[in-house]
Amino acid sequence: MWRLQAAAASEGVGFAAFLADHADDLLAIIDADAGLFTIGQDRFALAPGASQTLVAADMVIEVARPHGPRFATDDLRGLGAAPTADIASACVVELTGERGRLMLFRRETPLEETWAGDPDKRVTPLLGARLNPRKSFDQFRATRRGRCRPWRGADVKAAALTAAPA
Repeated sequence: MWRLQAAAASEGVGFAAFLADHADDLLAIIDADAGLFTIGQDRFALAPGASQTLVAADMVIEVARPHGPRFATDDLRGLGAAPTADIASACVVELTGERGRLMLFRRETPLEETWAGDPDKRVTPLLGARLNPRKSFDQFRATRRGRCRPWRGADVKAAALTAAPA
């Protein structure tokens, strides 16, 4: 993070302006769709849709808090949060030496799965009857929503390096 502050100073702009000017580069390097820096009470949105990002940030801070200084998930729903199509996952890194964090978000990536029969169909045998294999293995298609591509270790490390002092 201090490297970013030094770069901002070398360009003669404030930190928030620097982040706004270089948000696309930072998000591309870390492979994220949106992001947010928080330092104390100040928030700096990285990417369009800032209001959606701010709402997600409040949700993610609560989910990430028990997991320590680095946290990443591709399934916010599985942690009790309510993902949206724009924000389905998060990577959160605490800023070293600051009271703040870098939060990165990814959009939902719907995944179509094909099953041999409906995997959620419950079968209840009649009293005293034997349970037999299903009679039909017709293809059953389902779209899984609310998740995204997983955060790789390299993504989390790049976020941590961004948040670390020089």
